[in-house]
Amino acid sequence: MLTERKVSCMYNLMVLSIFIFLYSISSKWLESTPINRAVLITVFGLTLALVLFTDAANANLG
Repeated sequence: MLTERKVSCMYNLMVLSIFIFLYSISSKWLESTPINRAVLITVFGLTLALVLFTDAANANLG
């Protein structure tokens, strides 16, 4: 049975996998635009922070 913690971990891995997939299919196109890797990694970091803070806010500490 899936626990809440396992679901949360699976969600985080899903977000990471989607980012890697989208980056891999668009990296060649992004080379010709002003958006570079640093911008994408910053956006991903903010997205990951939102996911982790949301996960932490729902944690049962009791």
